[in-house]
Amino acid sequence: MIAEVTCIWDFAGPPIYYITHPNSLKSDAVYLIEFNLMENMQGKKRKCKISRMAKETMTNEMTIIQIIKYRMELIFTYAVQAEQQQLKTKKPKIVVVGTHFKGTSDEKEQAAEQFRILFQEIKSTPYESYVVRKMYLIDNESSSGSKFQEKLEQDICGFLNAMPNTIPLTWFNLQRLLQEMGEKEMHVDYDEVCKVATQCGILKENLKHTLNYLHDLGIVMYFQDNRQLRDTVVLNPRKVSNITEELITAVKTDDEMVS
Repeated sequence: MIAEVTCIWDFAGPPIYYITHPNSLKSDAVYLIEFNLMENMQGKKRKCKISRMAKETMTNEMTIIQIIKYRMELIFTYAVQAEQQQLKTKKPKIVVVGTHFKGTSDEKEQAAEQFRILFQEIKSTPYESYVVRKMYLIDNESSSGSKFQEKLEQDICGFLNAMPNTIPLTWFNLQRLLQEMGEKEMHVDYDEVCKVATQCGILKENLKHTLNYLHDLGIVMYFQDNRQLRDTVVLNPRKVSNITEELITAVKTDDEMVS
């Protein structure tokens, strides 16, 4: 039996959240970086508060194009492994999408110019080869998105199909059991996971490979190289994300909400 599983993660956009992104950046993935076509790529993003109770605001001094490049650099740093760089593989894929596209010829020309500027900016960078050199435009208010959306969906499926992972059935069984445990407990000791893995027929010496794979999928969180965390397996990453959201929350400033 072959099962295809695709996990979708929505990364928070404001810069204050960037520190939370590296743990979720993996090589077997397609990353979509979106920007608003109605905004100037050389213009700076709006300021925001870190919580609804905060009096001070954060001002982002980066332009939109700088933010896009920074996100590409993050993906390259944390998702492209050293051996991949040596083998010159093309994983992961980075796709840039322009939003708020209405479909007029003038908008298409303006969008083409913005993409041209962006692709010129990343020329000769270490991550250039991972960026898909195509223009994707989405109409946020249309149910069909735009004629570009169908091509975007087709290309994403093609990218994902080109990077399949075949795993033993024992790994899939462990995944199912850990997800069931995650409905009741957010994390458990590594030794507890060892017991469950043994029941699934996974040898203890192979368990770390299984957990690293499930970590890459976002099913669990396991940090093998962290002395403080390597004896703990997080079974419900979604709860961790929710807790982080409670601690770090970007909201519009008062003047923006009035306007």
